[in-house]
Amino acid sequence: MDGTHVINVHNDMINRNIYYKCEIVIEEAAKYSFLSDYYDRVMDVVLVSRDGYGNKIFHNKIMFDNTFDGYKKYKCEIRYKNKDFKYDHPIEKLFFITILLNA
Repeated sequence: MDGTHVINVHNDMINRNIYYKCEIVIEEAAKYSFLSDYYDRVMDVVLVSRDGYGNKIFHNKIMFDNTFDGYKKYKCEIRYKNKDFKYDHPIEKLFFITILLNA
C-alpha cells in the first residue's frame, strides 16, 4: 500500500459513535516543552475523508453501521493557521482505512 494504515472494526464498534482526534506528536516535546505549545499555535490537524465527488468531509467521530458509510479512507490533514507559515521539515502523513473484521 501507499503508507496507509488499516484499522480493523470489531463487533463492539458497530452502531456506536467512535470519536477520533488527529494530533501532532512531537518526540522532542518531552525534552523541549515549548515545542508542543508552538505547534498548537501555528497549525491544526483535522480528520477528513472524501465523498464520491471528491469533496472533503470533516470528522470528529465515525459511525460504523449497516450503511457502510464509515468504511472508507481517512486522512489526518494539517491546516496552517497562518497562510504564510513555512515548515521546512518533512511531515509524516497519516492515512488509514477502516475494514470490518469478520468475527
